[in-house]
Amino acid sequence: DTLFPGVPIVFCGANPAEVEGLALPDNVTRVLVQRAFAPTLDIALRLHPDTSHVFVIGGTWRFDRQIQAIARSDLQPFASRVNITWLNTLSMEQLLGQVATLPRNSVIYYLTVFADGAGEAFIPHEALTRIAAVANAPIYVAVDQYIGRGAVGGYVYSVESLGQQAAALGVRILRGEPPASIPVTRASVHRNLFDWRQLDRWHIDEDRLPPDSQVDYRP
Repeated sequence: DTLFPGVPIVFCGANPAEVEGLALPDNVTRVLVQRAFAPTLDIALRLHPDTSHVFVIGGTWRFDRQIQAIARSDLQPFASRVNITWLNTLSMEQLLGQVATLPRNSVIYYLTVFADGAGEAFIPHEALTRIAAVANAPIYVAVDQYIGRGAVGGYVYSVESLGQQAAALGVRILRGEPPASIPVTRASVHRNLFDWRQLDRWHIDEDRLPPDSQVDYRP
């Protein structure tokens, strides 16, 4: 209201639970996304059936903690199958030391690290690259932007597709539609996406991937 009074707003990337009950102004519309973390872990355990330890990596920033809250709920059903350890309070130096010496039959689930346990700020993609460089276990993720940064892959939501859907709403408003007349959009932007180089590194048979999988970075 101070900077842009009356200007229409389109926002995207929020979970439905984050906006339930909010009274949004008439000039605001949105694209919501239902984050899902269980399918990625299910894929990881199918690809690595001997897994006994899952190490979930997160940060200490507010958004890091919000993502972890969703993931904890999603991953709870797996607690009876594997030992789940949350690495979300360590400094980056401590974290790098730990992921380099994980026990046998481990997999890593990387969420976000905007800040580590020492309060140092990070770009999550770059934090993943540093972790992948030393980790002795395969890394799985739930966001497509992490593919190519050292992660094997997973059931990811596409930030690109989410942005395209938000842009489409913006175009409709620019063409004259009132934001209040545009119903809430729930993005359907998930897909099974993998990095061929990581499949090769961890000796994962491509034929064991979900049948609708996309494999990038193939030579």
